Formats: sequence, C-alpha cells, structure tokens
Amino acid sequence: MASRGYVPLALVPPGSVVRLVEVQGGHGVLRRLFELGILPGVEFRVVFNGAGPTVIERNGARLALGRGIAMRLLVEVVQSG
Repeated sequence: MASRGYVPLALVPPGSVVRLVEVQGGHGVLRRLFELGILPGVEFRVVFNGAGPTVIERNGARLALGRGIAMRLLVEVVQSG
C-alpha cells in the first residue's frame, strides 16, 4: 500500500505535520483536492484522525476529508504529533 516510507493520511496521528506526496485517485478526486488547495508538495497539520472524517488544517483553515479519500492520500510525516 505505502511506498518509500509514505503512509496514507488516514493512519497519521493527530498533531503531526505532513507533506502530501501522492494522490491515488481519479480525475474527480484530483480536481476536488486541487480546488481545496491540497496538492502534492503542500504541508498541513492533522487535527483529528479517529472514527469518522480526518480533519486537517492548512493556513488556518480546517478541512474534513472522508476516510476513503484520506486512505488515498499518501503523505510523508515532517513532524510527529
């Protein structure tokens, strides 16, 4: 599932700062994430990652991502939470 030490966003503990490396999804997923400003190379903080949606924070804005999408986002942990 994960390559080169990258992990799905859904498995990262809250408080961690991560960098998006790869999106494993179709054009619809890519377009929606692009509209939200979530692109490869972008760093953001994981606020909540338990049962239910994964909540991330970037530039003071919080976004909730469904578990399915969070499993398709491969990230590199920059700072552990």
